[in-house]
Amino acid sequence: MSKIMMLPALRFQVAGLPDMQGHPPVTRLDFDLASVGLPALEKTRKLSNLFFVLVSSLGNSSVKAEAIVATPARTINLTLTCGVIYSNNPPITDPLSTAPLSPLNVLAGIDVNQMLSLQIDKTANAGIDFTKVSDVILGVDYTATF
Repeated sequence: MSKIMMLPALRFQVAGLPDMQGHPPVTRLDFDLASVGLPALEKTRKLSNLFFVLVSSLGNSSVKAEAIVATPARTINLTLTCGVIYSNNPPITDPLSTAPLSPLNVLAGIDVNQMLSLQIDKTANAGIDFTKVSDVILGVDYTATF
């Protein structure tokens, strides 16, 4: 069964959101998917696609960031264009698509029951006013077996 969930950092009280708007030069938002209360009947959860959205008034700004996963241990450099980045694995795209592959595509197939993090080094994003970021949303599209 395919499912999608959206996790607003503000609603789930994700540590790091206040740092985004504050002074620390590096912000890390840790979304602990194992603790969000997914259905107990689901036995296996595998990631299909995901996205990050900076809810803000940053306009057309591009933000350099890193996506970090625990298992397998990976750090992926990425750019949120206009505050958004998303993977584009099937079924979101098809073999005839001309869209470039997303750097997040490498996460397809990982276990959903883990920490997914977004880390932003503000010093690598000169000129961006992070006080304008009111929330960060992680979207996760996954398949589950029962």
